[in-house]
Amino acid sequence: MKVLKFGGTSVQDAKAIANAVRIIGLRSGEPLVVVTSACGGVTNALLGIVRVASGGGLLKAKGELDLVRIRHETIASELIDESRRNEFNNLVRSDCKEVEKSLRRISVGRRASDRQCDAIVSFGERWSSQLLLRALLDRGISAALVDSTEYLITNGEFTNATPLFDVINTKAPKVLLPLLDEYSVVVTQGFVGQSPQGCITTIGRGGSDYSASIIGAALGAKEIEIWTDTDGILSADPCVVPDALSIQELSAEEATELAHFGAKVIHPSTLTPALESNIPVRILNSRNPTHPGTLIRETHGPAHLGVKSITGRKGICSIALRKNKRMNTVHFVHHIFDVLERYKKGIEFVSSSETGVLLVTSDDRHIESLLAELRHHEGAEIYQQEAIVSVVGTYGRGEQPIQSRVHSILTNAGISVHLSYEGISVHSTVFVIDAANLEKSLKLLHAEFVETDAASRREGFSSWNLHHDARVA
Repeated sequence: MKVLKFGGTSVQDAKAIANAVRIIGLRSGEPLVVVTSACGGVTNALLGIVRVASGGGLLKAKGELDLVRIRHETIASELIDESRRNEFNNLVRSDCKEVEKSLRRISVGRRASDRQCDAIVSFGERWSSQLLLRALLDRGISAALVDSTEYLITNGEFTNATPLFDVINTKAPKVLLPLLDEYSVVVTQGFVGQSPQGCITTIGRGGSDYSASIIGAALGAKEIEIWTDTDGILSADPCVVPDALSIQELSAEEATELAHFGAKVIHPSTLTPALESNIPVRILNSRNPTHPGTLIRETHGPAHLGVKSITGRKGICSIALRKNKRMNTVHFVHHIFDVLERYKKGIEFVSSSETGVLLVTSDDRHIESLLAELRHHEGAEIYQQEAIVSVVGTYGRGEQPIQSRVHSILTNAGISVHLSYEGISVHSTVFVIDAANLEKSLKLLHAEFVETDAASRREGFSSWNLHHDARVA
């Protein structure tokens, strides 16, 4: 049994969904659970509608909702037969009436609660899963639909809920396995769950990858396939580095580091449930389904030493905090982390000494409030408009240290490195630079570590790249 997950671009229109159906059909000789995201852009559109209603623009919000409805009805008209199309259109129109009721309440109160946001956003995946189900049935594939709220139980933290694994591991097999005995394919939603109190929740943006991994682990899947719009995981962002290569295989640690430091193909949490259950994850391209993509698994042989990918992320800031000489260092650090926890701030890096603490975190809408509180207690200096660059791979003994090579390359190019550190896992070396220099840095480092080294060692990257010159543009 396999779990297949299709992202938003893989179900964005009738052509994409028909292509997904072909991919599923080629695999329907074994039981499949198919997880789908909302059609590309729909989640953002629904969130935008909520924001408009929150500002009192009810008529505009309803007009934008009509556009979303029409988009789905257009997909249905191009994809499925008349009787199933009429069923789908009636479903969407009924759902839109429910959404309009919520928008009225939001408009009157001039505020949308996180609970209301989750309830409205959940309709995107509800509609895409209904489209995919009907397209499968139209093409003679035995399929059933299960609402993810039946088994994806979470806590009540709306917009970023935490899955309750003990409950899911009991419920998912009871709900899904009997249907897999009866149908070839079971379709379900991605990031939509339900709290123990029966409220709709979501597990955060990109969470449908995560839920596919959770489902795979709960059911003991043979493999999890994540279908995207790129040829697996690439050695860099192809929008920045046109010569980015498709990586043939990654260890679990390498893939986790890449996801954390900016690779957009996979959600940072995706891999944990699957790899803890020793289930391999394969990243594939729905627009190029014959490409082998990238295999991620727990074990990783020594033949693939070297840098695999250069990734980066903007929206970073560094905060230097000076410690009062009379304050105990442990108490000082404990207080800082208490403040960060209240603001739900993740830490990229932290370094402490007798004189203070330096931490690197994300620069978001909470940063000014956070800084005001930290400055009140600890005189803080902040450095904004920064970016993280991460060099990810598995380094062999005796190699020139990655840190010194990167410093040399960037310094020679006139790029200042504010901070650098090696990850505990030894699979990444991370650098903090000015955000304005991110793209230039990625190109320089990719040319040095991937293009030059890959040409010399001819391993670790897909033979599709090396033998067919099918680089991603």
